[in-house]
Amino acid sequence: MNVLDDNFTFDLARAEKILDGIIAKKRKLDIYFLNGMRADHMTKNLLIKMKKAGCTTINYGVESVDPDVLSFIRKGVSLDQVENTVKMTRKVGIRVNIFLMIGNPGDNIKDRASNGGAK
Repeated sequence: MNVLDDNFTFDLARAEKILDGIIAKKRKLDIYFLNGMRADHMTKNLLIKMKKAGCTTINYGVESVDPDVLSFIRKGVSLDQVENTVKMTRKVGIRVNIFLMIGNPGDNIKDRASNGGAK
């Protein structure tokens, strides 16, 4: 089952209630969150419930691996938060993908080429 909900983790209590309902039904589901979820809206408890409900993969909308670009686009998440969330997600047994955008303001090929791909 693919889930398309841009705001699934916006209200954590709502998300947990939905997952509790899925878990209670004891359905055998493979849930894949297609949208880029926010890494800063994840909790360990939510991830555990997602896994119990059948979640196999989560995509996180990271947008950039350059902290200056993240600041400029006002993403509101740090690379440390992203890294911790990715580790936590993998630890509970859910696959992770990240979405990155090319060409954000302040992002340029010269900076990438001069430092091996990262600032």
